[in-house]
Amino acid sequence: MKYKFSLFNKIFIIGIIILFVGMVVNPSSGILLDRKFSDPISKGRTLYVGGLGPGNYTSIQAAINDANDGDTVFVFDDSSPYVENVRLNKVINLVGEDKNSTVIDGDFGESVISIDVDGVYIKGFTIQNSVQDGYYLDYYCGIDIRSNNNIIRDNIISDNFNGISIGRIDSEPHLYNNKIEDNIIIENNWGITIFRGNNNLLLKNFIKFNGYGIRIYYHSKNNLITLNNISQNKYGILTNAADNITIIKNSIFKNEIGVYISYSSNFKVIENNIFGNLQELFFVLFSINFRSDWIYHKFDANYWGKDKEPPIIIEGKMHFLRFHFKIYKVDKNPALESYNI
Repeated sequence: MKYKFSLFNKIFIIGIIILFVGMVVNPSSGILLDRKFSDPISKGRTLYVGGLGPGNYTSIQAAINDANDGDTVFVFDDSSPYVENVRLNKVINLVGEDKNSTVIDGDFGESVISIDVDGVYIKGFTIQNSVQDGYYLDYYCGIDIRSNNNIIRDNIISDNFNGISIGRIDSEPHLYNNKIEDNIIIENNWGITIFRGNNNLLLKNFIKFNGYGIRIYYHSKNNLITLNNISQNKYGILTNAADNITIIKNSIFKNEIGVYISYSSNFKVIENNIFGNLQELFFVLFSINFRSDWIYHKFDANYWGKDKEPPIIIEGKMHFLRFHFKIYKVDKNPALESYNI
């Protein structure tokens, strides 16, 4: 079940987050992104939706239908909310006037925005109310990404079953090089989900009050999670059958379970703040089989709370047939104070 809040509380929460975002600077962390992401396109016309200008469109989908690859669809907040289920099949920029007041409301009808082509840029919206009941809920999202090289930046994603989804359970081939940056993702059952996705970047998002903050599933590989604030979810980060995932320099706190890694290999969990979760402090749990290179999981230089001294023993479990064995990893160099993330 989703966490429910009053309208006042939601506005208050968003206000606090926005203030915090304003204080965040890009630290000289030494993180190197060994992957390239497409910049927003800048050529072409600008088509306007809402507002008072002559010839402006009254719906977002109508403007998209008339757009060409390379165009920008700019949406004024005057006519908000836009009650639509938008399908992006053109390589365009979709830009809202103000993320706090330019609302696309799916009215509980499938996904709010579906992206079918590579290279789309979306910025400046509140995206809410996809389908939240029924079968195939994996497929109903605030933003349903079914392509590559897209940028989703500076939006509020709330009140959806699945906030942002990269791929689907049956996605072939894997989707890659999508960048999810500077979004506020609150009050969804699932915040961000990657199904069969490789080389995607989750950067500087605020992920709060969801059932699952981040889910990475079905042999997704080489995804990077960095500089995110992940708190007050049931699970902060949950993975299953994922490989070579890097979780570096995030704040993961006040969740029921901070990080849960299952049937996965070659994880790097480095220089994060991981503390104050309801699960016992040794909360990074494993459920692995013999295919998993769990021995290569690396946990290093995380801050685990001021009352914890090195070394930090991280307990896991091995399930084999009907037998369960405890296994252990160690953070040999835990930080003695929290990082400024």
